[in-house]
Amino acid sequence: MYILLIGVPQDPVLQYFFQKPYVVKNKKVLFINLHRLGKDVMLTNKGWYFPCGSFLPHEAVGGVYNRMLSRHTHPMQGYLSWLLDECYAYVINRPKDTLTNFSKLWQLDYAKSFGFSVPKTEVLANSAISKKHSEYIFKSISSIRSIVNKVGDNARRLVHEPVLFQEDKGRKNIRVHTIGGYCYAQEIVSQDVDYRYDALVSKARDISLPDLVVDQCLGLAKAMALEFSGIDFLYQDEEFCFLEINPSPGYSHFEKQMKGSPMSKTLYKELSKACQNG
Repeated sequence: MYILLIGVPQDPVLQYFFQKPYVVKNKKVLFINLHRLGKDVMLTNKGWYFPCGSFLPHEAVGGVYNRMLSRHTHPMQGYLSWLLDECYAYVINRPKDTLTNFSKLWQLDYAKSFGFSVPKTEVLANSAISKKHSEYIFKSISSIRSIVNKVGDNARRLVHEPVLFQEDKGRKNIRVHTIGGYCYAQEIVSQDVDYRYDALVSKARDISLPDLVVDQCLGLAKAMALEFSGIDFLYQDEEFCFLEINPSPGYSHFEKQMKGSPMSKTLYKELSKACQNG
């Protein structure tokens, strides 16, 4: 049975995973370059045809790591999405299960049903921002990446498209990755609202989560059918405040600050286990 890694060569997450020694040594791990789909990599109802003349039937695919992040650029991608959703036995993660990332509001509401606390949240559009929101932060309401900032630091105080406003819960960020029943948690403390753009941010520090939070994270990921997820919290007043769950986490940035590559090893283990079960 084969493992497929599906994405584009420029994806730093796939590059990072594909360079792991145990991945490189496994000749049954194949990279599917979406840029080549419909050109020299062909997909039919029987299987995959590659430039070297080899053929891989669908029933020989045991596990898939899906990093198909952008919109479809070729009609074959539509069929590929169907295969990932309905045909292949084990996929990290199925396209249909990543769609919740398009609505952070839905995620927040769903997370509450698992016992998570969420910050006070409003969505505004075609509005002037009142003074009561000056201590709020604002960001994109959808999966489109945006720089999180504080309302009081924005002189315009006017929005046209829908924008998500949330109560500011401080600078102690917690990132939790869930993979195959495992939780890996790290704390990142930054002076900036959005630590991703803080050049002086301190190194992420591994932390242990309370058992209840571990159970909540694993329960949420399982309920959303996500084999691999990245969950963001802010920690304030001994409370984990849920922000969002990412179904296509860029985990490599975080793992580079850990010892032993635990997430990559677990990811590979789960894909390999699926092949053995197949």
